[in-house]
Amino acid sequence: HDRRVSSVAYSPDGKWFASGSDDDAAIIFNAITYQVVHNITHSHWVNDVIFTQDSKKLITASSDVIYDMGAVPFLRYIILK
Repeated sequence: HDRRVSSVAYSPDGKWFASGSDDDAAIIFNAITYQVVHNITHSHWVNDVIFTQDSKKLITASSDVIYDMGAVPFLRYIILK
């Protein structure tokens, strides 16, 4: 990341960890090799990252989608194999 990391999460199965940052990105890492597995790009900073209970999906939250009611976090997910 190029900016402050705002959130870090480990998958329940221990295979992955992810970080979200003010640089508008979330990164998924292999928890054993520390290699980057996937980058997720938002158009605004990433507020939070969390894995699903089965460790197969990462959900990221960012305020990059604006609705009439104001800023609502936009959720994106990626399926991990």
